Amino acid sequence: SESKILFEHIECRNFKLNKLSQDSKYIQFNHISILENFVVNKAEFRNTYFNDFNLTNSLIHIDKVSFIDSHLNSISWGNISRIQAGRDIFRELKHIYDEHANYIDANNFFSMEMEAYKNELDNKKIFSNHWQEKIVFFMNKKISNFSQSWFLPILWILITNVSFFTY
Repeated sequence: SESKILFEHIECRNFKLNKLSQDSKYIQFNHISILENFVVNKAEFRNTYFNDFNLTNSLIHIDKVSFIDSHLNSISWGNISRIQAGRDIFRELKHIYDEHANYIDANNFFSMEMEAYKNELDNKKIFSNHWQEKIVFFMNKKISNFSQSWFLPILWILITNVSFFTY
């Protein structure tokens, strides 16, 4: 289809989108501010442009959404740790930001993906088949805080080197 959809200069308290299946050429969100709640469920943002999309003060809930082939040019997410979403959503957002060489936001979403996966593992029994993964996640959290801290790996390297050379 050749239809184009444009939302521009909107400020609202709540934005709820449920079941969006897109057949249009593109959708654009330009200069949008959501003040309280941003809820998206079962949506497909294929070839969708987010330009100056402000979610800084919003409570964000995303479920069963695809951002593949979307253009997240300037979304202000605010505190990413407040986003309520599944591990797959965080992985997809990480992938999109990696493709656009926005490594800081990609690492933030990677951290959220790992935190969600860690929570999934925490719900499993200690003596299950996942004990190795629990150890790896514990170490990764302590060593680099899931790629958020660059200081921690350097500190651990120094501690390891000093301990090896003293013994």
